[in-house]
Amino acid sequence: MDDKNKLAIDTYNLIASEYDNEFGTDYSDAPYIDKFLESLNGKEILDIGCGLGNLTNYMNEHGFNVIGIDLSDEMLKIAKSKYKHITFKKMDMREINIDKQFDGISLLYSLFHLTKMEVEIVLPKYYNLLKENGKMLVILQDGDGEKVVKAPLNKNLSMFVNYYNLEEITNILKKHNFNIIYSTYKKGTEGSLSNKKIVILCEKL
Repeated sequence: MDDKNKLAIDTYNLIASEYDNEFGTDYSDAPYIDKFLESLNGKEILDIGCGLGNLTNYMNEHGFNVIGIDLSDEMLKIAKSKYKHITFKKMDMREINIDKQFDGISLLYSLFHLTKMEVEIVLPKYYNLLKENGKMLVILQDGDGEKVVKAPLNKNLSMFVNYYNLEEITNILKKHNFNIIYSTYKKGTEGSLSNKKIVILCEKL
């Protein structure tokens, strides 16, 4: 793990409890998740960067079989304690070791912790993890460039963030053979890393 990735994981480990208090019951993305779930041909979902697991559980409650993966021990500890019926695995989103394909992949506030070069490397891997016509929901921070920023909820800590604008991330997804079904901007929540978010629903061609 390089310094940028380690910085984010170390910070999430330190703020996991505060993060849970602030965002553990935040379901403001439900309309976009609902659109994603309605688009799927089957019931198998991989939630990459599942964090606290509340949105993993939301998808599970709507009848889907979801596996959540994350690299933060403290985030996973909270997820496993709250949602014992769901499978959570400690796993690096750059090296996913799961021998199956999924109907859907969710990347909810996780892809932007990878560098632009790493995103180019992982997208073909995610493509191969999807079944034919599989769908992928991406929500990330709108902005410009790769930066180390103050962490949400604790300004004494920092984390690496890779910001995108909608055109940039759309073009990258298209380059890796994802067809864009739906895209929009949404207002960021107070205390988050950006005051504007990008939402993209795409499918494997």
